[in-house]
Amino acid sequence: KKHPPGSWDEQEPGGTSGGPCLSEKQLSRLHDAISHTASRVVGEIAHLETEKSEGELTKKIVKSAYRAASEPTLLQMPREVAVEEFVKRMMQGYSAAFGQAPWFFSINLPPVLCAAAWEICSVSGFFDGNINDLQDQIAFEYDVHLDRILLDKAMWEIASTVFGEETYQNKIFQAISRSYWPALDEVLDNLVSEEQRFGSLTPDKELQSVQAFASKWIKDAMCRAWVSIEGAERILTPQSVLHLFQLLVVPWGSEDPFTCI
Repeated sequence: KKHPPGSWDEQEPGGTSGGPCLSEKQLSRLHDAISHTASRVVGEIAHLETEKSEGELTKKIVKSAYRAASEPTLLQMPREVAVEEFVKRMMQGYSAAFGQAPWFFSINLPPVLCAAAWEICSVSGFFDGNINDLQDQIAFEYDVHLDRILLDKAMWEIASTVFGEETYQNKIFQAISRSYWPALDEVLDNLVSEEQRFGSLTPDKELQSVQAFASKWIKDAMCRAWVSIEGAERILTPQSVLHLFQLLVVPWGSEDPFTCI
């Protein structure tokens, strides 16, 4: 019996949770799609790389994307969930391997991710064929991960700039990074509740929310830092704390649009 390409019946059993996995033919097609797209996007930034050849870069990026995309459990997830999980898996290995590369924030990686996601979704049974929706989600998920990487990078560098010594730098980084998301989530939850009750928010209300976030983040972060640093009263002076958070507002200068607030 013949089955249409990309159908569930074309897949083979043996996923990590007992579900289907991609056939050898589908895996080969997935690898080819990733390789073809990766070769093109790497060619655009190869001149920025100072240590590895263009071929080496392509091979490593293909390996990261293929490993993430060939995970069998993705086939059992709805499209939105599968794409989110795929990008998350890809970015973990990719950022660990290339996070310090001079082209890390310049490479146009979404086409590689989209090529892989297209192959996953085409055989998963959850895809409606709308490539624009897929591209939009890939771009969104990729930007979310890049923003988080940029945020960690900014926090680490500013902690070093203000406090210098590596021991203090690490403890300050841990304090400001671990308190950031709980503070943001709390303020955003309140914003959503108020928007549902009153409709659109006024500029004054949005500004109050920014102030509420900054206040909670600073307070929680410095409480964490205070208990983790020996002799904190000498290190966490009003001047050093003020300098720390002023720099976090514009970590790479006033001309750069990125901010931690």
